[in-house]
Amino acid sequence: MLSNLRVKINNSLKDSYNCFIKHLIFSLLVCPICKAKGLMEIHAYYPRHVVALIGGVLIDEIIDILRLRCCSCGHTHAILPDFIIPYCTYSYSLILECLNGYYSKVKIEELCERYNISPQLIYSWIKRFQDHKAQCIFLFKGKKEENLKVKLIDILKRILGYIDLSDFLTEYFNENKYCFMQVIKSPG
Repeated sequence: MLSNLRVKINNSLKDSYNCFIKHLIFSLLVCPICKAKGLMEIHAYYPRHVVALIGGVLIDEIIDILRLRCCSCGHTHAILPDFIIPYCTYSYSLILECLNGYYSKVKIEELCERYNISPQLIYSWIKRFQDHKAQCIFLFKGKKEENLKVKLIDILKRILGYIDLSDFLTEYFNENKYCFMQVIKSPG
């Protein structure tokens, strides 16, 4: 998959993604498997359900995600915009807003009602955020052992403090080779 590609979001996730794809320069794309440049061709599209928070409004849309095939090695890759977490329906905007509410002492029931989600979903995001804590600290402060005592709310404030969340997401991906808040499966 080719993820963390910056997409400027307007009022519609689908329209924003389609505009991005329309202007995508295939000759600049590099296959993450074989590293061949400019050898991607359109393979297929697949529907992807996405729920996001845009300007305080909950948006629930189906986006047709482009898959490309590398003509060199034959692998296919989905073109994922930076607002989508791989294998996750909910976008960064909604998840970070819920985490911010939770760590700011907003009641879980209130967040659930406001965003039409379950308590279990919020708790899974909290757990996932905790799982990514060390990677965030290393990204922000380096790999010193005493930095692991940083509170999660401080990490969240630092992430939300980015002028452009895409900058953080790109830095995180480049450092870790997977997306922030992506479920990491343990080997075996």
